Amino acid sequence: MLELHGLLNRMHKDRVKFKQTFTEGEDLIKVRDSLNQRAITIRELLLEDPENKNLNFELNFCLSEAERLEEELEQFQNKYGSIEKKINIQEQLIDYDINELKTYIGFLEQLEVDKQLVESIRNTVKSLDENITLLNYLKEK
Repeated sequence: MLELHGLLNRMHKDRVKFKQTFTEGEDLIKVRDSLNQRAITIRELLLEDPENKNLNFELNFCLSEAERLEEELEQFQNKYGSIEKKINIQEQLIDYDINELKTYIGFLEQLEVDKQLVESIRNTVKSLDENITLLNYLKEK
């Protein structure tokens, strides 16, 4: 049972790592927006104390980091941003999910779980796979 939990944890970590690759753009946007918001706040503070070196330093840092993140975000968008690439990513995630479900079915069989339950799950996964394939085919037409 401990080996099973280890395998499940490894599969979960692989899935998270795969998904993180494609959510990086959202994270970049959040950080960039936070830096820009902080820059606005600092500018307001500098109106009261224009000679404050710490605020000037922080403002320059926020602006340069926001600019750097903007460039990084542009590269990310070029790499993953097109609709074809997004579709490809979603297809990979769906394949990953289906393969993961098939692996779980194998675990259930090894644990000698009720055969009717295992067969029901297997049929559902097979149907899901077929329906997704058909949906993708219809979208291409």
